Amino acid sequence: MLTNIAQAQTTVKGMETVGVKIGDTQAEMELALKNEGYYFWRKSAFKAEAGLPERIATAHYKKDGRNLEPDFLMVAFSPVTSKVVALSRSERYNVEVLVPDLVKNMSAKYGTPAAVRGTTEASWVEKRAGKDATPLTQCEAAAGLQINYAATIDNYANCKRAVRLAMSPGSKPQIVWRMTLNLVDFETMYDETMQLKNALKDKVDIKH
Repeated sequence: MLTNIAQAQTTVKGMETVGVKIGDTQAEMELALKNEGYYFWRKSAFKAEAGLPERIATAHYKKDGRNLEPDFLMVAFSPVTSKVVALSRSERYNVEVLVPDLVKNMSAKYGTPAAVRGTTEASWVEKRAGKDATPLTQCEAAAGLQINYAATIDNYANCKRAVRLAMSPGSKPQIVWRMTLNLVDFETMYDETMQLKNALKDKVDIKH
């Protein structure tokens, strides 16, 4: 149930979690994750094309030890400059964390949520300037462990950046068992995807 929604344009204050910032290079991201105890799991790469070499596309990390289940962190990189553009982090709590406290802490970090849905979700949304007609819901970050927006990138042409917090309830009311946090820079992701598409199109046109 939607319990609160801000109708006006909002601004996302920050785009960082566990030391990783949207806009980081691969080296900066890896240093931050090493300091937080995450270890490398797997990665994927963009193929060499349009004058660009093969380069990192996604990277997945885990952190074990203190939980019965591992914590996960997934990162997506922009297709041209190879900067962090999307991040999804899932953490299981081994202490009692209250929903209101977690939302309050996240609001201090990211700003006023554009929407709070019941006791399970909060969403921060920032659209591109002058795109007030675009629904806030269209510019929300995906829910769950999700960093791949490429298939639907055209839907985010008017979006700037977003944060989404999803909370899995525990055995007691208002207690968070696991949280998933998604951060995404739609602006850079869209602009670089279009830049790459245009470069590939120009290359095809030249050949013909």
